[in-house]
Amino acid sequence: MKKYPNKLAQVRSGLNVQLYNKDQPPLTQEALASKCEVTRQTIAAIENEMQMPSYPLALRIYMLLTKYKASVGYTLDFKLQELFPIPPLKRDLIKSAEIAHPETI
Repeated sequence: MKKYPNKLAQVRSGLNVQLYNKDQPPLTQEALASKCEVTRQTIAAIENEMQMPSYPLALRIYMLLTKYKASVGYTLDFKLQELFPIPPLKRDLIKSAEIAHPETI
């Protein structure tokens, strides 16, 4: 089976440690899925490197994690393309998105 490496589980785990230290509820797969309007199984498949998120879903996940990061003072810095490494053919989409919206990438 093809693997789609990403850092979603690692980043979510780090955020959960920070949330725990601030007595806030964890960001579970189910909570992340609900906020991104997908199923928990979709998030699990992405974290287990069995599925690559669509670009809109990857952006929604990234924006949500960025908001959580800011709210808890998470120190690990990550960018969209580090969270979800994009196959070479789609890198042109990232370049055009960086030009259009550099603050989100």
